Order: sequence, then structure tokens, then C-alpha cells
Amino acid sequence: MSHTQKGRKIMNNRELKEKILCSIEARLGLEHMEVVEEEYYDLPIFLNDDDEGVGLGLDSIDAIEIIIAIKEDFNVKIGDADMKILKNISSIAEFVGKKLGD
Repeated sequence: MSHTQKGRKIMNNRELKEKILCSIEARLGLEHMEVVEEEYYDLPIFLNDDDEGVGLGLDSIDAIEIIIAIKEDFNVKIGDADMKILKNISSIAEFVGKKLGD
């Protein structure tokens, strides 16, 4: 359920994760995925050599597009010091949620 804080609509954690995933999918031209399991949001978004093809399988070039999408869709800037949050959808949602709550 959403609520209002300081005149802004604040989403619950699940809604925020869904919106971030949709934002990334739209920005990168990925097929929309209906996520049923909460654990999906904790899978890595970048594919490493040791990953087994789980998660979104993005590469470092896609990180720039994700940063732009978060800035445009949520008005939240991800600076150089914040790059570590680009692990999974959950970590991005936690960061964006904190920034929106400020």
C-alpha cells in the first residue's frame, strides 16, 4: 500500500521493486517479466563468469542506462560512491527508497 510523505507518494517496498524492474526493462528494451517470487529481486543483475545464468544477465554498459533510468524515473542520482548498490533490484530499491524518504 502506498502512502504520502512530505507531499510525495511513497511506494511500499514491493511496489518500488516492481517499478524499478519495469524501468530497467523499458530502458534496456528487455521483455517484461512477471515476478511472482520475492527472491527474484535478490538475484544479481549483472552476469559474472561464475554466474549460472540467473538474474537479468546485464553487463557493465547497461549500468549507465540503469543510472539514467533511476535519475529520470525517480529523480534519484546514483553517484560514483553509490555504484555498489547496483547488485540487484532489492539493493537498488533500498537505496531509492531511502533517497525518496529523505
